[in-house]
Amino acid sequence: MKQEKIGERAVTFTDNRGSADGKTVLMVHGATDHSWIWKHQMQGIDARHRRVTVNLPGRLGTDGPAVDNAAEFRAFISSFCERLQLAPFVFVGHSMGGSIALDFAAHHADRLLGFAMVGSSPRWDIENSFVELLRNDPAAGIKAANEDFGLFSKYTEPAVRDELYAEAQRVPALTGATDLIACTTYDLEHHLGDIALPALVICGDEDPGSLPGSKLCGQRLADATFELVEHCGHSIMVEHPEVLNRALNHFLDSL
Repeated sequence: MKQEKIGERAVTFTDNRGSADGKTVLMVHGATDHSWIWKHQMQGIDARHRRVTVNLPGRLGTDGPAVDNAAEFRAFISSFCERLQLAPFVFVGHSMGGSIALDFAAHHADRLLGFAMVGSSPRWDIENSFVELLRNDPAAGIKAANEDFGLFSKYTEPAVRDELYAEAQRVPALTGATDLIACTTYDLEHHLGDIALPALVICGDEDPGSLPGSKLCGQRLADATFELVEHCGHSIMVEHPEVLNRALNHFLDSL
């Protein structure tokens, strides 16, 4: 894991350099998570591509405070990409990270070759009572989110589930709760018809929190490919890494 000072914040990331004929791929994790979730993609995406992951604010060596709104996440990613000289790049995001990718495409399309939304949505329906629980008792709020969101398919192996839960414990509860509050600030449906970039939208068939929004993106984005993954919940990267790797490699080859 590398670390750079970006503004006043230390940021941790991985950066696997590719070859001259490859593309740059930035992978951004979702709420309550960190960059470990891309471990299979760091290996499974063709090695000619530059593969970069980043830990969002407030976790695993990236300084806080955690971010609670879409605009600040956009600014964070913009500064990170400028520092590492990533543009033009392909933005791949999971869950909240996919919303960040869509938001970035809406505001900085000139810096992207394309983007991929993995188990994501242009907006998230989170009730006010749930937001208040996150604010007042972050650990209880995250537990409720995990129970309600459908992180895994009923077919997913226990070892895969256990690893994700163990890694999630490495993210402070306050950071995870703030991530989920940030999700409520994404409202991107009105941008979908204006985004002309190539897009991959991929979602598990047992992911009730993301599937409606993913289908909407697949329908309304002008140049989107939609893929539904069978027997899969919200955590495609670790539930069916070979399916996601194949889809991402095909998408990168198409750009």
